[in-house]
Amino acid sequence: MSRRVRVGRPLTEAELVAVAAGWGRAWGRALHHGETRVLGLEGDLGAGKTTFIRAFVNALAGGPDQEVTSPTYALVHLYETRPPTRHLDLYRVSGLDELAEIGFEDIVAAPGLVLIEWFERCKDAAPVDRVELELDLEDDDRRRITAIGHGRGRDWMEKIE
Repeated sequence: MSRRVRVGRPLTEAELVAVAAGWGRAWGRALHHGETRVLGLEGDLGAGKTTFIRAFVNALAGGPDQEVTSPTYALVHLYETRPPTRHLDLYRVSGLDELAEIGFEDIVAAPGLVLIEWFERCKDAAPVDRVELELDLEDDDRRRITAIGHGRGRDWMEKIE
């Protein structure tokens, strides 16, 4: 069973950054020791996935000092935040075999936060407990966010309505 929430009206980029920072702070405070939370982002190129993650991670780090770039070629970045955050970009991943090669199961099981761009490429291997964000870029350069909580992810969504 899942829970779907459309987050208000379409957002400007600045508003998307503010929402992402708020979620980052809320999730950072709410994470229990040893817990893992997975946030998967889906959307076309330019929809704001990396922008969202940059604001989320910088909110966890307490400021814009953390250099956050999409790990398109490295596939995984680790950010020394509290809690630790792993950022995956699966744009170049074409199947479950490649996920296994990068240690996907271990990454999504390790304590901390896991933020995954191009989440649709790993859904079959993803943990049941997760939140998926769909970012849709609209004609006026605004983004519409839809959040879908699965398993315990339904409970993690209380701060995003």
